[in-house]
Amino acid sequence: MKWFKHIVDSGDDPDIDAAVILFGPNGYYVFFRTLEIMSREFDYKNPGQNTFFWGFFRKKFRISARKLRENLEFFNKKGRILSQIYKDGNVDMIDLNCPKLRTLSDEHTRKVLGKLSGVSQELVRNESHTDNREQITELKEQLRGHVKTLEKMSQNDKIDFRPMAFFSDLIKNNSCPPLLAVEVAEGLIKSWSTMRTNPYALGKGIFTTRKQNHNEKTSIAEALKFKKLWIPENDQNLKQLLKGVGK
Repeated sequence: MKWFKHIVDSGDDPDIDAAVILFGPNGYYVFFRTLEIMSREFDYKNPGQNTFFWGFFRKKFRISARKLRENLEFFNKKGRILSQIYKDGNVDMIDLNCPKLRTLSDEHTRKVLGKLSGVSQELVRNESHTDNREQITELKEQLRGHVKTLEKMSQNDKIDFRPMAFFSDLIKNNSCPPLLAVEVAEGLIKSWSTMRTNPYALGKGIFTTRKQNHNEKTSIAEALKFKKLWIPENDQNLKQLLKGVGK
């Protein structure tokens, strides 16, 4: 969706006016900023509904997480933007649903949704594919942070484990999507103090177990994107580092 209708007297809407009274300008800001984010990632198959990584969504706002939650809770109670924050494994997620967003969408989006003449099914499929590159980038940064933590733990305990090489190999050769890679890293960190095998075997075990919980088709698509982002084709140093990893 390229744009949505913004009614000129939105400031006089009773719910938005109440939000401004309670939260100041943030009430207005959170409501329309949330609609902007949802519109950018508009899903034709589920119009007005989105699921985001909480970390990705949170960074789109220039206010504290506490204030953001308070505003979202207010609009959720009013039924304007339904929201639910929850954990999926070890990752915080947020579901959003704005029933009215479909009717506020631009003309092209309404045509696609209504399957009007002149709009092919191929166009619908192409338009409905959301670009989740920003979410993948967010997970990449999380994984890099976990890798640094594991490197320090390996050095402190004098264990022969190269986290960067391990995860690069996992991503390169095992169709590992970004969320799964983060879950493996978090599993290693959590199990480190009670680890009874070497980190390579433990990491592969966590990967095999957790992989069953991921949608295969979606995982393969995200894994290919993540591989390109994590391992640039011209990174000869990393390619050299991968030789013999875990052996």
